[in-house]
Amino acid sequence: MLEKLDTVPWEQLRHAYAPAVDVPDLIRLLAEGDEEEREQATGDLHGNIFHQGTRYEATPHAVPFLIELLSTDKQPDKDKIAYLLVSLAMGYEDDFLPEGFDPILFRQQCEKTDAEMSPEKRAACKELASGPLLDVACYDAVEKGVPAFLLLLEDQDPKVRRAGAYALSWFPSKASVSIPKLLDLEVKQMEVATDVVVFLALGLLIRTQPQKDGDESTLQAKEKLTSALRSKGSLQLRAAAAIALAGQSDSPLVNDVLLEATMSPDQLQEWRDDIRFNGGNLSGYVALTLAHGDPTARDRVVHALCETLKCVNPYESIDVTRSLLELLVAERATWIKEIPPEDLTPLEAEALTAIATHGGWEIDGAIFTNYCQIVRAFGVPDSQEELLAYLGNRES
Repeated sequence: MLEKLDTVPWEQLRHAYAPAVDVPDLIRLLAEGDEEEREQATGDLHGNIFHQGTRYEATPHAVPFLIELLSTDKQPDKDKIAYLLVSLAMGYEDDFLPEGFDPILFRQQCEKTDAEMSPEKRAACKELASGPLLDVACYDAVEKGVPAFLLLLEDQDPKVRRAGAYALSWFPSKASVSIPKLLDLEVKQMEVATDVVVFLALGLLIRTQPQKDGDESTLQAKEKLTSALRSKGSLQLRAAAAIALAGQSDSPLVNDVLLEATMSPDQLQEWRDDIRFNGGNLSGYVALTLAHGDPTARDRVVHALCETLKCVNPYESIDVTRSLLELLVAERATWIKEIPPEDLTPLEAEALTAIATHGGWEIDGAIFTNYCQIVRAFGVPDSQEELLAYLGNRES
């Protein structure tokens, strides 16, 4: 195992900090180290070949060895290695929700960015040993690990099975193989958390795979999801099915279940640590899906999200707030804070009041910077005091 690890010229390859001479030892620790050493090695790899979402010239060279570890029978922490590989392929996966990952569009965007890069930007990328074409190379390298991800679905450990299902959802070009295996996994076991992950994975694959009219596996997946949507099963399962079918089904039940789910955020967080999608925040995933859903239901959705904002924590409020602002102000030509408050529509005023009153502005008495940044990005006053004052002027 890992026989070719030292044949890579690591000293000539860069990662975030320096020549990547430490990468082979870190990979060996994943295979041979004790629990503490493996944990440290995983963290170090996240920090050097995937630093704050950036991939480097050493990254695609590390990928085949990580895939090799997944294919080893007694390899520990296969779930963590699979999650690391997905990050190396795409960056922050949550950036692609709820629509899913389109590798063709991703490749086109990266090639366009590279072609239009200024000499100064190209020199900076060269100095940092990163760049858009390197991101494509990383995705292509990880995609070769799809057979290893498929094998994870057969593992005895449910954590590993869930990691395999999660990983497969980001490689739609392999959907014709992945979807039948995911459907087979769902039939074989009765664990709700794994079923939720499988449903969400199926939804991303049927949304983003190269579609063929009447494709049998796609039809089977939609039938399975529709059956779960209509069942009297857990809200988590029905919500996952509704997320998966959003935009893929004309049934009004999709929106009804999503609205029911967004009003019950506590129920959706029961298996937070077991559901990787959207950082395990299924309630936020529901909110994001609603924001991209049926435009004729906008008023109902806004009212529901305003109610949801009253009962979620500051971290969970980010997705709810982003969804509200996407529904209301994303298409405005003028930023909200530059509009006279008396010109707000009643629906806009309702949403902004909910954000001002119940938004995640603080954590343990300190300003929650991430939340303020989200609000600022939509041209809304970016502190609770300023937003309350802005809305107060509407009433005066």
